[in-house]
Amino acid sequence: MAILTQSLLSSFGATRHFNFTNTTSGAPSGSGGWSGSSGVLASGGTYAELRVYKPANWNNQYQFRLYYNDGLIFDTGLSNSVNPKGQPKNWPPPLRGGQNPQGNNPPQDEGDSNGYGDHDVYDETDNDEGSSTDFEWYKVPVYTGNGGISGTAVGGNNVKEFSYLGPDLYWGNNLSYIGSSSSYDSYVHKGAHFLIGDYQFRRTTVSLNSSSKRWSYDFGSGHYGTDYTSGDARWYWDVIKLSCPPSIYRNTLAYEDSTDADFNDGVFILKEGDGFFTGGFLKNSTQPTSKSYTYGSTTSNWGYFSGNTFVANTTGTYKFNILRRAGNLPKMLLYKGSGSNDHAELVADSGSNSIRNNVTFTLNAGTYEVALTDNNNVGGNVIICSLDPDKFPSNLLT
Repeated sequence: MAILTQSLLSSFGATRHFNFTNTTSGAPSGSGGWSGSSGVLASGGTYAELRVYKPANWNNQYQFRLYYNDGLIFDTGLSNSVNPKGQPKNWPPPLRGGQNPQGNNPPQDEGDSNGYGDHDVYDETDNDEGSSTDFEWYKVPVYTGNGGISGTAVGGNNVKEFSYLGPDLYWGNNLSYIGSSSSYDSYVHKGAHFLIGDYQFRRTTVSLNSSSKRWSYDFGSGHYGTDYTSGDARWYWDVIKLSCPPSIYRNTLAYEDSTDADFNDGVFILKEGDGFFTGGFLKNSTQPTSKSYTYGSTTSNWGYFSGNTFVANTTGTYKFNILRRAGNLPKMLLYKGSGSNDHAELVADSGSNSIRNNVTFTLNAGTYEVALTDNNNVGGNVIICSLDPDKFPSNLLT
């Protein structure tokens, strides 16, 4: 189970789409207008858009939008929420860094720990030709791939190509998903799935089109006048539509142990093996029932989720990654019987902010009950989704 590669796409009935028209309207006041004569892409067409909006209060906001067949089928809305790695929670995962982005190696560039190859996506410095700190300069250094750093103002072109976009995937800090759009059914067939394709180009306001733009952050007497007070930058990608589910389809069970509904308290991801989880994708409040299980020398109570199962299509090796973002220890039991290779107990790592990789079992073919505990207590609820085991959506890494 892994993210789809180019060589595999043909087997999924994949088609690439990138259709658009330009518009020169909509540039924010104080940004200098759109750089160049083309402006940005108008609503409609078929494309994926990553956006950074920089308002006058310096609080960068991020957005992801997906257009298909002339309709907006998904819009995260603007949000300033980022995870501890500096990744916008409503952007696709970055090109570099995997589960825990650690920057480029080489170089270990300051601020480049989020995997997008830039300084916290957008990093502003206080350098203003030695005048004090009344100006803010816009600059986004980017790793060039050959050991050097480029000053080009880019960032949203460093997303992981072929990342799964949905519909069976929750996005952002408000846990929305593509199928929740009221217009989704008008433009997309129910069986369609989407990946992000190839990067195409960037469009930006004049205020963000180079590393030499001056921004004011002191309006007091004796300082220079304001050059720019807002900015807007957008990166455009083509869209891949699949006519059937991808290989990562329903490979993940995400557990919520409390009421914040982030579903990252225990995330159990099938990395390798011919199997999948069944049950509802949409967020739910279905509570488990307490059930006693005996396997090996163990007899204990678990929270049995009657609406979910795990299906092992073939007898063989099954490998899981487990993400934990909770104080309590999550565990999952897959149970078909008490015999050899008819059960597996998956336990997260001991750290409350951890990832445990390559938890491996041999399982017999068949259908397994799914049960969980939280510090050996019964409770919570679950969802089923489709996650790449090495490139988690940034909203999970909170």
